[in-house]
Amino acid sequence: MNSFDGGMLRHKGCFLSLCYYILLLWTKEIDALADFSGYLSRIIKSHSAHACDGERLRLHCPRHSTISVLSAFYGHSELQLCPSHSHYAMTSGNRSCSKSTALQKIVSECQGFRDCKLPVNNRVFGCDPCPGTTKYVLVSYKCKPTEHKTKVGCEGEVIKLQCKHPRVINIYSAVYGRGLEDDNHCSLVGKPTVFDCLYYGAVHSILKTCYGKQKCFIVVNSQQFPDPCFPGTRKYLSIIYSCVPWTVLTEADPSVLNPTSDPEQNEVILKPKGSRRPNSGSIIVSNSLVTYAYIKGRR
Repeated sequence: MNSFDGGMLRHKGCFLSLCYYILLLWTKEIDALADFSGYLSRIIKSHSAHACDGERLRLHCPRHSTISVLSAFYGHSELQLCPSHSHYAMTSGNRSCSKSTALQKIVSECQGFRDCKLPVNNRVFGCDPCPGTTKYVLVSYKCKPTEHKTKVGCEGEVIKLQCKHPRVINIYSAVYGRGLEDDNHCSLVGKPTVFDCLYYGAVHSILKTCYGKQKCFIVVNSQQFPDPCFPGTRKYLSIIYSCVPWTVLTEADPSVLNPTSDPEQNEVILKPKGSRRPNSGSIIVSNSLVTYAYIKGRR
Protein backbone atom coordinates (compact mmCIF):
# COMPACT_ATOMS: atom_id res chain seq x y z
CA MET A 1 0.00 0.00 0.00
CA ASN A 2 2.75 2.42 0.87
CA SER A 3 4.58 1.52 -2.34
CA PHE A 4 1.40 2.22 -4.34
CA ASP A 5 0.90 5.56 -2.61
CA GLY A 6 4.53 6.49 -3.27
CA GLY A 7 4.13 5.69 -6.96
CA MET A 8 1.02 7.82 -7.19
CA LEU A 9 2.79 10.73 -5.54
CA ARG A 10 5.71 10.41 -7.97
CA HIS A 11 3.34 10.38 -10.96
CA LYS A 12 1.47 13.35 -9.54
CA GLY A 13 4.76 15.20 -9.03
CA CYS A 14 5.81 14.49 -12.63
CA PHE A 15 2.45 15.68 -13.92
CA LEU A 16 2.69 18.92 -11.95
CA SER A 17 6.23 19.47 -13.23
CA LEU A 18 5.05 18.91 -16.80
CA CYS A 19 2.21 21.39 -16.32
CA TYR A 20 4.68 23.90 -14.89
CA TYR A 21 7.02 23.60 -17.88
CA ILE A 22 4.12 23.88 -20.34
CA LEU A 23 2.90 27.01 -18.55
CA LEU A 24 6.43 28.41 -18.57
CA LEU A 25 6.81 27.79 -22.30
CA TRP A 26 3.38 29.28 -22.98
CA THR A 27 4.27 32.40 -21.00
CA LYS A 28 7.50 32.80 -22.95
CA GLU A 29 5.59 32.41 -26.20
CA ILE A 30 3.16 35.15 -25.14
CA ASP A 31 6.08 37.42 -24.23
CA ALA A 32 7.73 36.67 -27.56
CA LEU A 33 4.52 37.52 -29.43
CA ALA A 34 4.24 40.79 -27.53
CA ASP A 35 7.87 41.64 -28.35
CA PHE A 36 7.29 40.80 -32.03
CA SER A 37 4.16 42.94 -32.10
CA GLY A 38 6.15 45.85 -30.68
CA TYR A 39 8.88 45.24 -33.27
CA LEU A 40 6.35 45.31 -36.12
CA SER A 41 4.97 48.58 -34.82
CA ARG A 42 8.47 50.13 -34.68
CA ILE A 43 9.35 49.17 -38.27
CA ILE A 44 6.00 50.19 -39.77
CA LYS A 45 5.28 53.66 -38.41
CA SER A 46 7.29 56.84 -38.79
CA HIS A 47 9.29 58.28 -35.90
CA SER A 48 10.45 61.78 -35.08
CA ALA A 49 13.23 63.12 -32.91
CA HIS A 50 14.44 66.60 -32.10
CA ALA A 51 17.23 68.24 -30.12
CA CYS A 52 18.08 71.84 -29.30
CA ASP A 53 21.38 73.63 -29.85
CA GLY A 54 23.95 72.25 -27.43
CA GLU A 55 22.11 68.94 -27.04
CA ARG A 56 22.67 65.62 -28.77
CA LEU A 57 20.25 64.20 -31.31
CA ARG A 58 19.62 60.47 -31.14
CA LEU A 59 17.92 58.25 -33.73
CA HIS A 60 17.42 54.62 -32.77
CA CYS A 61 15.93 51.50 -34.37
CA PRO A 62 15.35 47.98 -33.00
CA ARG A 63 17.46 44.98 -33.97
CA HIS A 64 17.28 43.78 -37.55
CA SER A 65 16.42 47.27 -38.82
CA THR A 66 18.27 50.43 -39.78
CA ILE A 67 17.53 54.16 -39.94
CA SER A 68 15.91 55.51 -43.11
CA VAL A 69 15.67 59.31 -43.00
CA LEU A 70 12.50 60.88 -44.41
CA SER A 71 13.10 64.57 -43.66
CA ALA A 72 15.31 66.86 -41.59
CA PHE A 73 15.12 70.48 -40.50
CA TYR A 74 17.72 72.63 -38.73
CA GLY A 75 16.93 76.17 -37.77
CA HIS A 76 14.06 77.98 -36.07
CA SER A 77 10.36 78.14 -36.88
CA GLU A 78 7.03 78.83 -35.22
CA LEU A 79 7.29 75.47 -33.47
CA GLN A 80 8.54 76.40 -30.01
CA LEU A 81 10.53 73.22 -29.40
CA CYS A 82 13.39 74.92 -27.59
CA PRO A 83 13.40 77.82 -25.10
CA SER A 84 15.04 81.09 -26.11
CA HIS A 85 17.57 82.25 -23.53
CA SER A 86 19.23 85.21 -25.23
CA HIS A 87 17.79 88.73 -24.96
CA TYR A 88 18.14 89.14 -28.72
CA ALA A 89 16.09 86.04 -29.47
CA MET A 90 13.33 87.06 -27.05
CA THR A 91 13.04 90.61 -28.39
CA SER A 92 13.39 89.84 -32.10
CA GLY A 93 10.10 87.92 -32.28
CA ASN A 94 9.50 84.63 -34.08
CA ARG A 95 12.35 84.69 -36.55
CA SER A 96 12.21 81.75 -38.94
CA CYS A 97 15.32 80.33 -40.55
CA SER A 98 16.56 76.98 -41.82
CA LYS A 99 19.66 75.30 -43.16
CA SER A 100 19.15 73.68 -46.56
CA THR A 101 21.93 71.11 -45.98
CA ALA A 102 20.29 69.59 -42.86
CA LEU A 103 18.89 66.59 -44.73
CA GLN A 104 22.22 65.91 -46.42
CA LYS A 105 24.02 65.98 -43.07
CA ILE A 106 21.56 63.66 -41.29
CA VAL A 107 21.54 61.20 -44.21
CA SER A 108 25.36 61.11 -44.39
CA GLU A 109 25.70 60.57 -40.63
CA CYS A 110 22.74 58.31 -39.76
CA GLN A 111 21.34 56.54 -42.83
CA GLY A 112 21.78 52.78 -42.64
CA PHE A 113 22.77 52.64 -38.95
CA ARG A 114 20.77 51.21 -36.04
CA ASP A 115 21.75 53.94 -33.63
CA CYS A 116 22.95 57.44 -34.39
CA LYS A 117 24.00 60.28 -32.08
CA LEU A 118 24.86 63.70 -33.41
CA PRO A 119 25.74 66.94 -31.58
CA VAL A 120 23.48 69.84 -32.50
CA ASN A 121 25.17 73.17 -33.26
CA ASN A 122 25.81 75.41 -36.25
CA ARG A 123 29.36 74.02 -36.65
CA VAL A 124 27.89 70.63 -37.49
CA PHE A 125 25.30 71.93 -39.96
CA GLY A 126 27.41 74.70 -41.49
CA CYS A 127 27.02 78.46 -41.38
CA ASP A 128 24.59 79.74 -38.77
CA PRO A 129 21.29 80.46 -40.60
CA CYS A 130 20.19 83.00 -37.95
CA PRO A 131 22.82 84.11 -35.40
CA GLY A 132 21.52 84.83 -31.92
CA THR A 133 18.40 82.70 -32.38
CA THR A 134 17.94 79.39 -30.57
CA LYS A 135 17.81 76.64 -33.17
CA TYR A 136 16.95 72.95 -33.18
CA VAL A 137 17.06 69.93 -35.44
CA LEU A 138 13.88 67.98 -36.18
CA VAL A 139 14.12 64.63 -37.99
CA SER A 140 11.47 62.26 -39.30
CA TYR A 141 12.59 58.70 -40.02
CA LYS A 142 11.54 55.07 -40.35
CA CYS A 143 13.20 51.86 -39.21
CA LYS A 144 13.86 49.84 -42.35
CA PRO A 145 13.84 46.08 -41.68
CA THR A 146 16.73 44.01 -42.96
CA GLU A 147 14.16 42.11 -45.02
CA HIS A 148 12.56 44.35 -47.62
CA LYS A 149 11.89 44.73 -51.34
CA THR A 150 13.63 47.04 -53.79
CA LYS A 151 12.32 48.31 -57.13
CA VAL A 152 14.41 50.37 -59.54
CA GLY A 153 12.99 52.11 -62.59
CA CYS A 154 14.99 53.94 -65.24
CA GLU A 155 14.07 57.36 -66.55
CA GLY A 156 11.09 57.02 -68.89
CA GLU A 157 9.90 53.73 -67.38
CA VAL A 158 6.96 52.95 -65.13
CA ILE A 159 7.49 51.25 -61.75
CA LYS A 160 4.77 48.95 -60.45
CA LEU A 161 4.54 48.18 -56.74
CA GLN A 162 2.11 45.45 -55.77
CA CYS A 163 1.29 43.31 -52.74
CA LYS A 164 -1.02 40.33 -52.55
CA HIS A 165 -4.19 40.65 -50.48
CA PRO A 166 -4.40 41.18 -47.53
CA ARG A 167 -0.97 42.81 -47.56
CA VAL A 168 -0.40 46.45 -48.48
CA ILE A 169 2.58 48.65 -49.35
CA ASN A 170 4.75 50.24 -46.68
CA ILE A 171 7.37 52.68 -48.03
CA TYR A 172 10.78 53.15 -46.40
CA SER A 173 12.72 55.25 -48.88
CA ALA A 174 12.68 56.56 -52.43
CA VAL A 175 15.63 58.22 -54.17
CA TYR A 176 15.68 59.83 -57.61
CA GLY A 177 18.88 60.66 -59.47
CA ARG A 178 22.13 58.81 -60.02
CA GLY A 179 24.93 57.65 -57.76
CA LEU A 180 28.56 57.92 -58.75
CA GLU A 181 29.17 54.16 -58.47
CA ASP A 182 25.73 52.95 -59.60
CA ASP A 183 26.80 51.53 -62.95
CA ASN A 184 24.48 48.55 -62.52
CA HIS A 185 21.35 50.74 -62.60
CA CYS A 186 20.16 51.93 -66.00
CA SER A 187 23.05 51.87 -68.47
CA LEU A 188 24.57 55.30 -68.82
CA VAL A 189 23.84 56.72 -72.28
CA GLY A 190 24.23 60.42 -71.47
CA LYS A 191 26.95 62.33 -69.73
CA PRO A 192 28.75 60.44 -66.94
CA THR A 193 28.15 61.88 -63.49
CA VAL A 194 31.14 63.08 -61.52
CA PHE A 195 29.36 63.05 -58.15
CA ASP A 196 26.31 61.60 -56.46
CA CYS A 197 23.25 63.61 -57.48
CA LEU A 198 20.33 62.23 -55.48
CA TYR A 199 16.92 63.66 -54.60
CA TYR A 200 15.73 62.07 -51.34
CA GLY A 201 12.55 64.15 -51.32
CA ALA A 202 11.04 61.66 -53.79
CA VAL A 203 9.95 59.58 -50.80
CA HIS A 204 7.21 62.09 -49.93
CA SER A 205 5.53 61.70 -53.34
CA ILE A 206 5.77 57.91 -53.16
CA LEU A 207 4.41 57.82 -49.59
CA LYS A 208 1.46 59.97 -50.59
CA THR A 209 0.70 57.80 -53.59
CA CYS A 210 1.52 54.22 -52.57
CA TYR A 211 1.50 53.97 -48.76
CA GLY A 212 -1.24 51.63 -47.55
CA LYS A 213 -2.26 50.71 -51.10
CA GLN A 214 -2.25 47.29 -52.68
CA LYS A 215 -0.98 48.45 -56.05
CA CYS A 216 0.43 51.64 -57.55
CA PHE A 217 2.28 52.78 -60.68
CA ILE A 218 4.92 55.52 -60.77
CA VAL A 219 6.14 57.24 -63.92
CA VAL A 220 9.89 57.93 -63.65
CA ASN A 221 10.91 61.27 -65.14
CA SER A 222 12.09 64.75 -64.22
CA GLN A 223 8.60 66.19 -64.62
CA GLN A 224 7.43 64.20 -61.62
CA PHE A 225 10.61 64.62 -59.55
CA PRO A 226 13.04 67.57 -59.48
CA ASP A 227 16.19 66.90 -61.50
CA PRO A 228 19.21 66.84 -59.15
CA CYS A 229 21.76 66.07 -61.87
CA PHE A 230 23.45 67.87 -64.76
CA PRO A 231 21.45 67.96 -68.01
CA GLY A 232 21.87 64.79 -70.04
CA THR A 233 22.47 62.48 -67.05
CA ARG A 234 20.31 59.35 -67.16
CA LYS A 235 18.57 58.96 -63.83
CA TYR A 236 16.56 56.28 -62.04
CA LEU A 237 14.14 55.96 -59.16
CA SER A 238 14.97 53.45 -56.41
CA ILE A 239 12.19 52.51 -53.97
CA ILE A 240 12.56 50.39 -50.84
CA TYR A 241 9.31 48.98 -49.48
CA SER A 242 7.70 45.96 -47.86
CA CYS A 243 4.34 44.22 -47.95
CA VAL A 244 2.67 44.17 -44.54
CA PRO A 245 -0.73 42.84 -43.41
CA TRP A 246 -3.43 45.51 -43.63
CA THR A 247 -4.56 44.84 -40.04
CA VAL A 248 -1.01 45.23 -38.71
CA LEU A 249 -0.51 48.50 -40.62
CA THR A 250 -3.75 50.01 -39.35
CA GLU A 251 -2.92 49.01 -35.76
CA ALA A 252 0.51 50.64 -36.01
CA ASP A 253 -0.72 53.67 -37.96
CA PRO A 254 -4.49 54.30 -37.63
CA SER A 255 -4.17 57.38 -39.87
CA VAL A 256 -3.92 55.10 -42.89
CA LEU A 257 -7.57 54.12 -42.46
CA ASN A 258 -9.84 55.43 -45.19
CA PRO A 259 -13.45 54.33 -44.85
CA THR A 260 -14.20 55.19 -48.49
CA SER A 261 -11.71 52.75 -49.96
CA ASP A 262 -10.93 49.07 -49.84
CA PRO A 263 -7.19 48.28 -49.80
CA GLU A 264 -7.85 45.42 -52.21
CA GLN A 265 -9.15 47.87 -54.81
CA ASN A 266 -6.67 50.70 -54.31
CA GLU A 267 -4.78 51.16 -57.56
CA VAL A 268 -3.04 54.47 -58.10
CA ILE A 269 -1.10 55.83 -61.05
CA LEU A 270 1.34 58.63 -60.31
CA LYS A 271 1.38 60.75 -63.47
CA PRO A 272 3.57 63.71 -64.36
CA LYS A 273 2.46 66.96 -62.78
CA GLY A 274 4.61 69.30 -64.83
CA SER A 275 8.10 70.61 -64.13
CA ARG A 276 8.98 71.92 -60.72
CA ARG A 277 12.03 73.72 -59.43
CA PRO A 278 14.21 71.49 -57.26
CA ASN A 279 14.00 71.91 -53.52
CA SER A 280 17.64 72.31 -52.57
CA GLY A 281 16.92 71.12 -49.05
CA SER A 282 16.06 67.65 -50.32
CA ILE A 283 18.70 67.18 -53.01
CA ILE A 284 21.76 65.25 -51.91
CA VAL A 285 25.14 65.75 -53.56
CA SER A 286 27.35 63.50 -51.48
CA ASN A 287 29.75 60.59 -51.72
CA SER A 288 28.32 58.92 -48.61
CA LEU A 289 25.77 56.50 -50.07
CA VAL A 290 23.93 53.81 -48.16
CA THR A 291 24.44 50.20 -49.19
CA TYR A 292 20.94 48.82 -49.29
CA ALA A 293 20.51 45.30 -47.88
CA TYR A 294 18.19 43.09 -49.82
CA ILE A 295 15.77 40.99 -47.87
CA LYS A 296 12.88 38.85 -48.75
CA GLY A 297 9.49 40.26 -47.86
CA ARG A 298 6.48 38.07 -48.08
CA ARG A 299 3.77 39.22 -50.41
